[in-house]
Amino acid sequence: MSKKEKTSIIVHDFVPDGSRTGRVLYSAKVRGVYVSRLVLDPGTKVGGYYYKKTVVTLYVGSGSVLGKFENITTKERKEFPITMKTGAIHLPAGVAISLENKSKKKATVIIFSDARLQTGDDYLYNL
Repeated sequence: MSKKEKTSIIVHDFVPDGSRTGRVLYSAKVRGVYVSRLVLDPGTKVGGYYYKKTVVTLYVGSGSVLGKFENITTKERKEFPITMKTGAIHLPAGVAISLENKSKKKATVIIFSDARLQTGDDYLYNL
């Protein structure tokens, strides 16, 4: 990294992916970390998959989302509402995820990952 890159303020543009009904996923790579903003319409459910290699940390920025998580090896399962007060949720590889917007308004989920989302490391899993 050049000295200029170390001292410059850089704005990383989010690239929108609206390919699925009821949600838009905005993503940007910032120095090796993938930052995504998932906007869910009311009643929209996403997920039902896990990653074999990708590690994810997420939190809800607005609205209320029902989170369902299951370790695919141990079958440990957790289900709980996630709001802005919940804090950050860390999901190691091998944990299936499902998120459903329970709000009457759009909900926003902020996601940090060590690899780009939706790149072939996601595997279907029934939650």
